[in-house]
Amino acid sequence: MPTNFLNSFNSCNSFLARLAVLGFACSLLFSYLANGLFFLGHLFLIIPSFFYFFKEKQWKFFSTSNLCLFFFILWSLVSLAVSSEHLSKMQLLKDFLSMRYFFLGLMAMATYQYLFSHKILSDKTLRILLTLFLLILILGNLSGIIGLFTGFNPLRLRPTTDLRRATGLFSLAITYGNAISLVTIALLGGLVFAYDKIKLYVSPFLYVTCLTSCFAGLYFSYTRGAFLAVLVSMAFIVYKKNKKLFCLLSLFMALVFSIFLQKNPLSFEEIAPSTPNNTQNKKNRLIQPLNSESNMIRISLYKAALLAFTEKPIFGMGYRKFEKNSLRIKEQYNLPFKDFEGHAHSNYLEMLAGTGLVGMLAFIFFLFFWFFETNKQEDLIGKIISPVVVAFMVSGLFQNTATDSENMFFLMFLYSLSYLRLNFSGNHKEQSNT
Repeated sequence: MPTNFLNSFNSCNSFLARLAVLGFACSLLFSYLANGLFFLGHLFLIIPSFFYFFKEKQWKFFSTSNLCLFFFILWSLVSLAVSSEHLSKMQLLKDFLSMRYFFLGLMAMATYQYLFSHKILSDKTLRILLTLFLLILILGNLSGIIGLFTGFNPLRLRPTTDLRRATGLFSLAITYGNAISLVTIALLGGLVFAYDKIKLYVSPFLYVTCLTSCFAGLYFSYTRGAFLAVLVSMAFIVYKKNKKLFCLLSLFMALVFSIFLQKNPLSFEEIAPSTPNNTQNKKNRLIQPLNSESNMIRISLYKAALLAFTEKPIFGMGYRKFEKNSLRIKEQYNLPFKDFEGHAHSNYLEMLAGTGLVGMLAFIFFLFFWFFETNKQEDLIGKIISPVVVAFMVSGLFQNTATDSENMFFLMFLYSLSYLRLNFSGNHKEQSNT
C-alpha cells in the first residue's frame, strides 16, 4: 500500500478522532444546559460515527437491543413516510431528523469504543470533563431552586418560567425533573458501585455535593413520575448490592411514605411566592388525588392516544405526530379537555399512537433487552447504567420523554457507552481481559 495513502489515512483518522473527542466532551458537558449547545455534540459526532461504524463493521456485533433499536428507527421512518401530515419534503426531512437521537446513539458506539480502547481520551482529560460536568450540574440545580424561591433564575439571567416548580436551566419543570432523575440515578450508582474509581477522577466531596444538589433539584421540580422512577431505581441499586438491606429499606421507605401521605412537609403555600401565576395546584404535586385536574388531563390524553391507535393501528399517526392530532381526536370522540393539545404523556402510548403496535413493541423490546444486557454485565458500566434504564422505563409510564430532545440526548449518550464492553475490536478485547 503506497506510503502517501497510509499517511493520508492516518491523518484523516487522527482528525476524526479529535472531532470525536469534541463530540464526547459536548455530549457530556452540555447535556443539562438546555440551551441548544448539546447540538454541538451531534455536529462533531456525525462524521466520526459513520467512519468508525463502517471501519469497525459494528453491525456484525449488534446485540439484541441494538437490533431492536435499529428496527424501531426504520419503522418510525416508515411511519413518517406514510403519514398524511406532511406538507412538504422539507417538513418530511425535518421529521426524519427528529430521529437523530436514536440514530446517533446507535452509530456512536464504535466511536466511543475507539476513543477508549486506543486511550485517545486520557485520564487527565476525563478528570477535567467529569469535574466540569459535576460543577455544571451543581450550579444548574442551585440556580433552578433559587429561581423557585425568588422568581429569578440567576444563571439564565431571566425570571423563572415556573413559579411553582424548580426548572434548573430548562424552561419546563417536567423536562428538568425527568432529565435530572436519570443523572441522579447514574451518580448514585457510581457512588455505590464505583466509589474507589470515583476518587481517581473527581473529588469525592464534589461528587457527593453534586448528588445532593440533584436530589434537591428533583424534589423541588415536583415531577411525580421522575420521583417514582428514582425510588424504584434506588431500590434496584440496593437490591443489586445487598438483598437483605433491600428488604429493610423497603419497609423503611413504606413507613416514610405512609407518614408523608398523612402530613406533607412542604407545600406550595410555604415555598412559592404569592403571585397571580401560582394560584392553582397549591398542594405539593408529589401527592395528588386521582381526580385532580392534572391527572384527568393525562387520562384524557391516554384515551386519545388509544383512539389514535384504533384509527391507524399499523403505522400510526407518524412518529411525534400524535400531538398534532390530539385536539381533533378529543373533539371527534367527545373527550374532556378539548382545548388541551399535547403528547400522550406516556412513552408507550406515544409510540403506540405514533408508530403503531409494531413500533411500540420494537421500542419496548429495545428498552427491555438494553436493561437485561447491561444488568448481566459484571463491569461498572453495567452496574451504573442498568438502574438508569429502570428509571427511564418507569418515568416513561407517566410522561413522554422518548421524544424529548433534552432527555433523549443524555439517555442515548449513555446507550452508546453501555456497549464499550462488546469485543468488536482486537484492542478492546485485550483491554477487557485485563
